Amino acid sequence: MLNNIFNPLPSNKPTKFIILLLLATIIPFIAGPLIRSVYSGSDSAQHIFYLVLMVGGYHQGASVYLYFDSDAKKIINRHKWYFYFWPLMISASIMLFYLIDNLWLESYFLQSYAMLTIYHYQKQNIGVYSLLAPTLGSGRMMPVERGLIMGGAVVGMLVFTWPIDRSLFQGTLLSTYKDSIETFSLTLLCVLTLYTVYYISKNYLFSQTRQTQYARAALLLVLVTFFWPMFIIEDKQTAFFMYATAHGLQYYVFIAIAAFNGDKIQHLLNTEHLKGILLRYYNLILFIVLTALSVYIWKELYLLNPPAIFNFSDTEIKRSIFGLASSISLIHYWIDGRIWKIRHNDSREFMRSKFKFLCNYSGNLKS
Repeated sequence: MLNNIFNPLPSNKPTKFIILLLLATIIPFIAGPLIRSVYSGSDSAQHIFYLVLMVGGYHQGASVYLYFDSDAKKIINRHKWYFYFWPLMISASIMLFYLIDNLWLESYFLQSYAMLTIYHYQKQNIGVYSLLAPTLGSGRMMPVERGLIMGGAVVGMLVFTWPIDRSLFQGTLLSTYKDSIETFSLTLLCVLTLYTVYYISKNYLFSQTRQTQYARAALLLVLVTFFWPMFIIEDKQTAFFMYATAHGLQYYVFIAIAAFNGDKIQHLLNTEHLKGILLRYYNLILFIVLTALSVYIWKELYLLNPPAIFNFSDTEIKRSIFGLASSISLIHYWIDGRIWKIRHNDSREFMRSKFKFLCNYSGNLKS
């Protein structure tokens, strides 16, 4: 089955990768409202909803695999301070922060943390678009397209941090200027949407000099307006489910492909084919096991201190444990912010080794 999904023939691999990535992006936007509205009276549907939401959220544990990947370790071993020292400092800092136990500080921290999460989501969407744009159409991602997608991040950062749990942000600037912020973010989304429609119509749909690129145009519009559910879906938990799960599933696709490919694997496939196949499956199993173990540890840390909101805890030990668990997300952002950043030469080489099968990919990496 896996051999069929990850077919080594270059003519098939890009198509299957694109299908997996697009399904990971689109399915949560269909499944979320369907599960919560059509089958809202079913307990089993509610369990499925929370299970899929958690699966999407647990993707942060998958970053651990990168420390065991032979290609990623080339980057990690060159930058030990970045990948070992600073993650420890992040954990220690967040643990200390929660030991202070100041509700006002925690409210602003959670506000910043929520905004950083949205920024991280949209940075991954830029990665999705930069990978797929040359394959869905022609030519690599343009600076204006990157700007439009990051404009969508601003919309999400402004609107996301208020509606999920309003009690977290009482007394903060976000609470004080809630109506103005929501109006501005909705206006910005409308402006971005209209300009994106104009841009794709001019460049990809009705251009006289270029080939029509329907798929690329649709993908750009979807990623620019990625956070629209927050404005039109009354149940904010369902809206959160849609883009958080899409982000998590995208990441699983990236890491699974990374585990299944690479320079060492390709060399073995060409020289000692059986060893190459065995290493592929070993890496894939290692990715699954490490992710499951990381998720288990993360979940157990939270269960040691199940707070009513986020920050209620009765002992210093529990507050520090909650800080340790909370820091895992920030460490995930920190690691990914370097491994996948193609402006660095070693990251470009890493991406080439993992996604060599994509058409026009080497040209895309020059951006």
